[in-house]
Amino acid sequence: MKSPVTLVASVAARTALLYGLLLGFSSGCQTYTTVARERVSVEQVVSLTKQGKTPEEIINLIYDSRTVYHLHARDIKNLIDQGVDEKVVDFMMETQIKDLERYYRAYYSWYPYQSYWGPHFGFGYYYYP
Repeated sequence: MKSPVTLVASVAARTALLYGLLLGFSSGCQTYTTVARERVSVEQVVSLTKQGKTPEEIINLIYDSRTVYHLHARDIKNLIDQGVDEKVVDFMMETQIKDLERYYRAYYSWYPYQSYWGPHFGFGYYYYP
């Protein structure tokens, strides 16, 4: 039979080893945090253009911020009249389409069946007139 001192020492050693392993494993884990991105307003795009930023820099800034623009025809005309490059305006118009594509791809990607409309009626039965 072991003495009480050696039992306490072995329990303490096991506990220290367990806590050490837990600490070691938990410190190496990667954690994901949500970063709040600052949106780029239309006024900021105009001011960046007037500051002399290249269209590629402005497009990268918009892309990194994931800003989605809902532009009307008058907004597009005002942007072009204020000197914003057409590449930037085109990219700003595409953000709405890309956002919808991202939404539908994430929402409908799980659907396992073919469409019921069109030249086929689902489940692999095709009709070609």
